[in-house]
Amino acid sequence: MAKLVNVRDLGGLPTLDGRTTRAGVLYRSDAPHDGDEAPDLPVWPPKLVVDLRATAEHEGAAHPLAGQDTVVRRIPLLEAVVADLNEASTPTSPAATDLAAVYVGMLKASAAEFVEVLRLAAYSDGPVLVHCAAGKDRTGVATALMLSAVGVTREAIVADYVRTQANMDQVIARLTDGVLLPEGRDLEPVRHLFEAPARAMEAVLDRLESHPDGPTGWLDEHGVSPAVAARWTTRLLG
Repeated sequence: MAKLVNVRDLGGLPTLDGRTTRAGVLYRSDAPHDGDEAPDLPVWPPKLVVDLRATAEHEGAAHPLAGQDTVVRRIPLLEAVVADLNEASTPTSPAATDLAAVYVGMLKASAAEFVEVLRLAAYSDGPVLVHCAAGKDRTGVATALMLSAVGVTREAIVADYVRTQANMDQVIARLTDGVLLPEGRDLEPVRHLFEAPARAMEAVLDRLESHPDGPTGWLDEHGVSPAVAARWTTRLLG
């Protein structure tokens, strides 16, 4: 039976003030497929699914996890980059040639969308799954922001991101013949986009930490209200 290959619970991560994130609150993964078996997580299915894939990646089809007890919210990111990958064997966008540039570009261009992800997660009454296609880029930036919001250490955020590298062969197999890797696509020109180098996530954290008030200041400046921040902290840290 098929299964998610880049899924994990973001519980147990250390914060700067000595606390740890709670299990069963925030999950991240690659895109679920119809017929996937349930992963080994504290509670499944999640109460809320936030799907960050571009519209072309799902073409409006029903989400495999949508159901009576699971709400799916779609917040598309990287629409232009996905279109570029879909139309050419080699991405032409300058940002698409470097993951660090892609991630920092997402912070600038999609701040409102990331804030909405955090708000939805803060007010969910059960586990939240954040995913894109591979569960690496868009998911990585979104979850880094969500973890930074409660003070998870830089080292823990980077280490969690890098964990995806060991799963990428399986992720690529799941993506084959899809929008990102259509049949016959030569993977070599875009292979760097399917890696998870620490420096890419470090670039995100550098940008957040460059704010005079650090990551929480960046989040506040881009619309995370004190009420949302407090509620999310309570949810993830207890």
